[in-house]
Amino acid sequence: MDPPSPSDSLKTNFDGAIFQESNEAGTGVVIRNFTGEVMAALSEKIAKPSSVSILESIVARRAVQFVRELDFDHSHFEGDSDCYIPFTK
Repeated sequence: MDPPSPSDSLKTNFDGAIFQESNEAGTGVVIRNFTGEVMAALSEKIAKPSSVSILESIVARRAVQFVRELDFDHSHFEGDSDCYIPFTK
């Protein structure tokens, strides 16, 4: 399969935050096209996981699920843990 052209390419950023006072965490996902226009965004509250590493894994998985739910192709994923994950359906 050929790599996506820039006009077909999406970038998905994701991040998590822990709210100590409420014992919860938040997830955030933003999907942008090649010009930086926001195509979709998601934020959710979840139960506080036992570590930041687990939260990062949960948020990364949720970002992939969100892209698939929207049936977007050719996304690259980027989060705070400096991971860069190409994804092609």
